Amino acid sequence: MNIQARPYRDATDLARMKQLVMTGTQANISASYMHPGLLDYHTHYPDTRYPPDEQANRRNLQLWERMDEEPPTLAAWAIFSRLEASFDLLVHPALHGTPLHEAVMDEYVAWTEARAREAGLKQIMPWWAMAYDKVLARLMQARGFVVAAEVGVPAPLFERTLDELPAIP
Repeated sequence: MNIQARPYRDATDLARMKQLVMTGTQANISASYMHPGLLDYHTHYPDTRYPPDEQANRRNLQLWERMDEEPPTLAAWAIFSRLEASFDLLVHPALHGTPLHEAVMDEYVAWTEARAREAGLKQIMPWWAMAYDKVLARLMQARGFVVAAEVGVPAPLFERTLDELPAIP
């Protein structure tokens, strides 16, 4: 399989990236996949800490495509989230845990290091690694990543019955 990296181009890429997230989630494997809405948030939310930059997505998103198919299909993508000063990589479930996953991970780490230096960061922090994703944990640890701290208490979940809806003031 011939996989090649390239920068983000346009909204068509964003739609393909969301589809990969949904494909991964539906695959029901022990891999970390974010909610597709987070992708919109991290690519379009205005951030006053940084000057306006129309080219941000082209610099902050990297895609890997299978070039042995026509048209090329999306195999993986990476994001630098300026809002969180963190990075993430999502691979197609067919690649998860394979030698190609490792190859993409190596390219991702190199891209991440370069992007972090460009942004003036002193560390690389991936943010979407679930505890059950043993493959991602192994790949990260093999590349020098360590668990810096356990995440605190998760956000509270609120619920209420629908039997009696309150009047809205």
